[in-house]
Amino acid sequence: MVTVYRGDVMTVHVPTVPEAKRVCWEFATDSYDIGFGMYFDWTPVTSRAITVQISESSDDEDEDEELEGPVSPGDVEKGSKSSGNSNLGEILPVYRQDSHAVVHAGSHEFPGEGTYLLKFDNSYSLWRNKTLYYRVYYSA
Repeated sequence: MVTVYRGDVMTVHVPTVPEAKRVCWEFATDSYDIGFGMYFDWTPVTSRAITVQISESSDDEDEDEELEGPVSPGDVEKGSKSSGNSNLGEILPVYRQDSHAVVHAGSHEFPGEGTYLLKFDNSYSLWRNKTLYYRVYYSA
């Protein structure tokens, strides 16, 4: 359980590991919705630790991570790379989810070596902090 404060974006960095084939996630909130999206960073893994980063707004991150221009050919579900940032591929764009009404869950097969970025976005909320329950794990 973690609180994602109003105006904040929480990013969970999940590196791929050789003994697994997919990443799995589940999340819900106590009250109100939260934005969720997933990206894949093709930069080689240097640490196997799952880490969490909090930023005050996705606006700052968008300047560095925004997927600009046409996506290069390939399957987005397999982690197509963007032409704007050759190391970052969009798997699921950030959309607001009714996570207070239903538990959201999913999985994604590793497209190669790299790090998943699971974004929980509360930057649109001016007044409400969100209590987030999430679980991230690997599957063979």
